[in-house]
Amino acid sequence: MNEDRLCLVIEDFLIDQSISRVEDINKRESVFLFLEKPSKKFFGFNIEIGGSLQQVLQWGLIQSQDVWCLLNLFQTRKFLPVVNLKTRKIYIILTEDVNDTDILKAYFHSCIYALMICQIKNLRCEALTKMQWSGSSYVNHNKVQEIATRLNDDELVVPGELVLALDQIALQEYNSFTKVLNESGKGFNYIINNNFEDKQTMNFCFISDWIVKSNMLPVKQWRGTWR
Repeated sequence: MNEDRLCLVIEDFLIDQSISRVEDINKRESVFLFLEKPSKKFFGFNIEIGGSLQQVLQWGLIQSQDVWCLLNLFQTRKFLPVVNLKTRKIYIILTEDVNDTDILKAYFHSCIYALMICQIKNLRCEALTKMQWSGSSYVNHNKVQEIATRLNDDELVVPGELVLALDQIALQEYNSFTKVLNESGKGFNYIINNNFEDKQTMNFCFISDWIVKSNMLPVKQWRGTWR
């Protein structure tokens, strides 16, 4: 599962709460890989996995009053998406004990962060032109919008209060995403146990393994610790 394919899977899920078929994703995958970052195309921000905690602190991407609450979030999640509004880039800081499932979750969270910020800032991204948000996290959107009204138009750093609100939306959407994957797997087991041949459900189970177990995302070597 490379970054191009994962972005397509996430976009499709957010549009209609379903998981696309492997062959459909393969057909739509960009033939010009690496010429354009898929996260920027679909969700409006470049995403870098494995950024340096020290660097984002030095760059002032975390406000001093938010350091403690965001580091607590970092320890809880094993990752922390840090947003640079000026360059439209999200740096995912990872803990030392992070695994492939955590990295997938971190990337999914970052896509949600990017979408919501594009919506708040009226920035264009492909996914927003296709979707009308109605997932399980929709009830939290008013909170995000209320926080956003207090931001200056020239704000370059996302305040901790907004990060925590975005985290809750991302967590709910990710839980829905994994639920769909798990239900796909149950359908596959039912088919095997009853000797049925439903290729579509078998495909869903395959894509579940493809997404979770075959992680080919570009991950840098930086890992953050906080003691």
